[in-house]
Amino acid sequence: MKQTVKKIIAREGLIILSLLILAGASAYIRSLITEQRAVYESNVQEIELVIKEGKYLKPQGIRVQFPKNTSEDVINKTLERDYPHIKRDDWIILDSPTNEIANAYDEKGNPVFDSIIYKINFSDVSFGLLILAYPLYLVLSFIVWAFKTLRTT
Repeated sequence: MKQTVKKIIAREGLIILSLLILAGASAYIRSLITEQRAVYESNVQEIELVIKEGKYLKPQGIRVQFPKNTSEDVINKTLERDYPHIKRDDWIILDSPTNEIANAYDEKGNPVFDSIIYKINFSDVSFGLLILAYPLYLVLSFIVWAFKTLRTT
């Protein structure tokens, strides 16, 4: 009986330790992504796409970001490729980024922050691992134990 208790404690301890390590890794990835975005946004110009209606400019609700040293030719080609309904030069450059969600591009017009890793909310992953994963594991292991116990009797 004593050996069984030691095995259970060891198993549960390893599970808790694994969840803590995974939560820490998730928090570390989140900090790396946040830092990478901050470096990108420190040298970026934001462009808002508009349509000219008479002498007024009507915003289209589309904002894109390019590094400040991006050539106008690359900006035009990228906007024509990704937003074909917007005519050439129907955009205005904003003085400073507004921290709204914007499509980000590099100096060559390639999308950045577009992969799945940037779309995952690592704060939620860390929270789930720290708060929800172990109780869920306990409930599932109890259900498995109960079925095994009921089947043997």
